[in-house]
Amino acid sequence: MDELIDKVENRRKAEGLSQSGLASVFEVSQGHYSKVSGGLVPAGKKLRLRMNEWLSGPTIRSRPVSELEELAKSIQRDTRRLMQLLRN
Repeated sequence: MDELIDKVENRRKAEGLSQSGLASVFEVSQGHYSKVSGGLVPAGKKLRLRMNEWLSGPTIRSRPVSELEELAKSIQRDTRRLMQLLRN
């Protein structure tokens, strides 16, 4: 793992975020984030930029993690629903 991934993973764990919740923040799938964090695939330029932005931003300790994860799940559901509607 490279230094950036180590920093992201350390902060993710310290803040109690799931891979899925953080993947939503980075606008990638949980599966892709898992491969990147596990060193199976390299992080692309956009993902690395998002990771650096996230690391330089404020921590989320001021909000309950469950609230943020639920919000991320809701956004994912709404996005899927919108995509289905657009296909029809």
